[in-house]
Amino acid sequence: MNGEFDAVHVCVVGYGVVGTLHTRLLTGLGFRVSVVERNAAVWLPDGVRGWRTVEDVPADTVDVWLVCTPTEDHLRTLIRVLALDPAARVLLEKPACRTAEIDRMQAVLAAHPRLRVAVMDQYRDSAVIARVRETLRTLAPGEPVRRIRVAFSKDRRLDVRRGRFVDRDHGVFGYEWHHMLAILGGLLPPARYGSYLARPVASGELRCLFDEQFVISAALEKTWAGPVQVELFSTVVGDPAAAGTGVGAPAWTADFPLAHGGRQRLVRVESESAHVTAELEPVGQGPDGPLPRNVHRITARTPAGRVDRSHVTEFLMSDALRRLITLLRDGSVSTPDLRTLHRIALLSSHALHVGRLPHAVGPSTG
Repeated sequence: MNGEFDAVHVCVVGYGVVGTLHTRLLTGLGFRVSVVERNAAVWLPDGVRGWRTVEDVPADTVDVWLVCTPTEDHLRTLIRVLALDPAARVLLEKPACRTAEIDRMQAVLAAHPRLRVAVMDQYRDSAVIARVRETLRTLAPGEPVRRIRVAFSKDRRLDVRRGRFVDRDHGVFGYEWHHMLAILGGLLPPARYGSYLARPVASGELRCLFDEQFVISAALEKTWAGPVQVELFSTVVGDPAAAGTGVGAPAWTADFPLAHGGRQRLVRVESESAHVTAELEPVGQGPDGPLPRNVHRITARTPAGRVDRSHVTEFLMSDALRRLITLLRDGSVSTPDLRTLHRIALLSSHALHVGRLPHAVGPSTG
């Protein structure tokens, strides 16, 4: 720590799994951290002051509020913060709010022109995603991107048994899909990304599996962003083992090992003659052995058919917190881009009301 942030006060609202993680990371970066947590039995680290309510916090001492409450409390928390400081700087954990609250969120943002809000995103502007773009340009100069594939998998059943939040509004779309869209936005030109976000869900482009616990437990979307084919896959129950449903993990993902907890975070960009795949941390053991934390593996297939591997070391969460807090403080961020939440709402609504399959996965038992 070099003292860069020791005078910057970040107040973390909500001290669950995510709030605890962010508090540890912020403290490690040298920020001055306090926590709002109504549960008096919660233990806080040394040097971290605790408050029971937002209203207890002396707002004029807070540089940035970091909202880590459950999603259904995000908008209410933001409104409470605004009652204390109409020009607050606020970082919201994803998603920004519930689907039914999008219009109200937009109205609150419009009514507070001095407010600055960002939504947590550790991928779009990350070094590892930049490396994927640059590697493909180097391997296949002048060739346009033909396909972008993103696959994020995790078995969240144990987390849920331990009390982790279940998104019953969006199902699988409420978890890693936010990150997947951020990555897509980092790989596509803005106009093409905008065309994807605004694109209606056509028949046959989205297939989902349904689950009594997670509502929607897996989803596969195959669509277009202009001339670029887009394939997005995610599951929250590990391998959905959905033979015949078309919702299993895409075949290309089998080339990459799973990490603990059935985790797999893959990004692939393809041109006509080459493709580049990033395995985002945590990375499963591959041909180069186990990798330490915060190391990401890049696998590139060259036009000559050679396979090259390299690594990127990047502390995604810490770097994102530092970057977003800095942008909020200097006013470079104004309001969050809620188009991604609109897209997630569209996909989940389509799945639940239009696209339900005749077969479904039963309750997740672990």
